[in-house]
Amino acid sequence: MRLPRLLAYYRAYPEFDGYSDEQCRKLLLQARLRRGDAAWVLPLLAAGGFAAAWSVIALGLVRIAAALLGLTLTGESTLLGVFMFVTPAFIVVYSWVRRSMLVRSVRRLVNRAACPFCEFSLVGLPVKINTVRCPECGEKVRLSEHGIRHEDLRPGLPYPPSSAGEWARRA
Repeated sequence: MRLPRLLAYYRAYPEFDGYSDEQCRKLLLQARLRRGDAAWVLPLLAAGGFAAAWSVIALGLVRIAAALLGLTLTGESTLLGVFMFVTPAFIVVYSWVRRSMLVRSVRRLVNRAACPFCEFSLVGLPVKINTVRCPECGEKVRLSEHGIRHEDLRPGLPYPPSSAGEWARRA
């Protein structure tokens, strides 16, 4: 099992072994640009919901600990105890959700030529009249309808597009 590094967490995933660190950074940037505000809003909402639920649990734990130790709680000490439980949980959940979203987006960028019906790779298949038949599920995939280019179907290591503007042209 690979353990993610703090900053280069993409190195924990074997799909990115064929890429240099620079290419991985470009892919992450493209994933952030494609996700837009969702790259920080959705993790923020998830972490906020988790923090709200965890604060109720933390409040109960602080009160139980105070009762066991025979301490009386003031409002400030209760708030401080809850804050000590909730803040690390919020940071961990936010980081985990954001990284999961970005890695998922990067995987989609790397495997651009996947069947939209079963996600089987279409790389190397012959194109007939802008259409490819998926060998896995048998569906006809029209390349232009699913944003797949002829270049994406060429075998070999897929390199990231050169600029963020290319994603705007492809969309």
